[in-house]
Amino acid sequence: CLCHQKFYARDDNLLPAYMNQLDKLAASIVTSFNTQHKKGFALNGSAGVDFFSSLTLTVDDSSTNGGGAKVSATIDDSSRLTFDSYEITFSQDQFTMRNVKTGATTTEFTKTDFGFTALFEGISIEIVGDASEGDRFDIQIPYSGQAGKIEVLLSDPNQVAAASSAEELPGGNGNAVLLAQIQDQAFSFLNATLEGFYANFTGEVGNRSELSQRNLSVEEVISGKLDALREEVSGVSLDEEMTNLISFQRAYQASAKLITTADELLQTVIEMKR
Repeated sequence: CLCHQKFYARDDNLLPAYMNQLDKLAASIVTSFNTQHKKGFALNGSAGVDFFSSLTLTVDDSSTNGGGAKVSATIDDSSRLTFDSYEITFSQDQFTMRNVKTGATTTEFTKTDFGFTALFEGISIEIVGDASEGDRFDIQIPYSGQAGKIEVLLSDPNQVAAASSAEELPGGNGNAVLLAQIQDQAFSFLNATLEGFYANFTGEVGNRSELSQRNLSVEEVISGKLDALREEVSGVSLDEEMTNLISFQRAYQASAKLITTADELLQTVIEMKR
């Protein structure tokens, strides 16, 4: 039945998995489009800004940290993002960044005048201050619900950074062409281009929907046959009940007639004795 289909989708984690994929696709579009858009120039000659409301990476310090180090994380290369969780640990005078899901790590932190920097799986890391042995920092990319949060930040078409350089203005479209080509860009977590992933995603959802509709039709037919069988066993036929009622009525009338006749005969015999 239809209820069975709904509960199956929920309990099998089918819908949450699809929603997660859609959120990651939306997050990939937002990050890649913003990254490229900021490389262009608008009609007023200003450098590009975020086109969509951007994702902000969150960094949480462990409550057991003893040092004064602070970590900041930003998106450097959206095509390499995995959207997994990360942690940075400090041990034996060395920082290590690890992908919590895959276990991939890097210790390639570059020392600068203010601290350390690193690039890992599309994420840019900056560390300032001194860390203590065992300090840990957790990094998350909060993309959940992103498909429903996409919002265009630009309020004026003149803010669209279509030109790839200030020299192209006005009328340059070099960056606009690059923005259009993002659909053909491969992304790490998608294992496909944006266009390819979207095509596969919609195809899979469509096939699953068609399969569910077919299963629903089959179950409705089976349910109808079971209802008919149940009615054959325990159902009530009005014609049959009426026939039985008339039979009982005739039997009652016959019994009443017999009693009346017997009473009349008895009365006759008594009268004859007198």
